[in-house]
Amino acid sequence: WLLFGCRLVCQANRILLGALLPAIRQDLTLSDAEAGSLLSAFASGYMFTQILGGAFADLLGGKWILQLAITAVSLGSLVAPVALQQGLRPAYCTYFFMGIFEGPSFPTAGSMLSKW
Repeated sequence: WLLFGCRLVCQANRILLGALLPAIRQDLTLSDAEAGSLLSAFASGYMFTQILGGAFADLLGGKWILQLAITAVSLGSLVAPVALQQGLRPAYCTYFFMGIFEGPSFPTAGSMLSKW
């Protein structure tokens, strides 16, 4: 159940930015290009660590990698509203680093389930 909860948090975190984007665009008066850039920030970070995260989970075990991912993403979720108030660049960086830290979560979950 703990693994399910971790994956639920990660998926919700990744998906909710798209749902919240219309309100964010209105508050920050973002153009289409800026909104697209903000949406791509998470995916850009995610792609850098997904394969490496799975490899490290196979070598080191997934518990610590998943714990790091969940902790970092949770902290990023707390920082994101402040970053959004500061402007596009801080928000982009926040979501990019959230993607970097969340990237290993999916392959790590698969690694953990394969050893169960």
